[in-house]
Amino acid sequence: MQLSTDRILTTHVGSLPRPPALVEILVKKDHGEPFDHAEFARLTTQAVADIVAHQVAVGIDVVSDGEASKIGYATYIKDRLTGFGGEPFVPKPNRDVADYPSFRERMLQFTGPQSFAGCAAPVPFN
Repeated sequence: MQLSTDRILTTHVGSLPRPPALVEILVKKDHGEPFDHAEFARLTTQAVADIVAHQVAVGIDVVSDGEASKIGYATYIKDRLTGFGGEPFVPKPNRDVADYPSFRERMLQFTGPQSFAGCAAPVPFN
């Protein structure tokens, strides 16, 4: 990729909305419930293709997958590192959006309901 010197390149960081069917499987996966792995792969592949196509269409220079395969950045650490577990913690809605219930609902549609695993053992750092 050749860098442009006539403008600032744009990118996107973070979660983008996921299709409801993918959110349903992501919630099951996050909660350790059985799910259809082939359907998860199919829905994830399609969601990423759609997310990338949309970013290209609106002019994003460096596209991302929109975190489509993850329920959320803060909850998927348990899938990447050992030492997390125990009783899940379900956070209360952010107070800064309490006056905006429709926005709060929209944010829930982005990721689905989240629960967080606490640190239950040493987390190895290599």
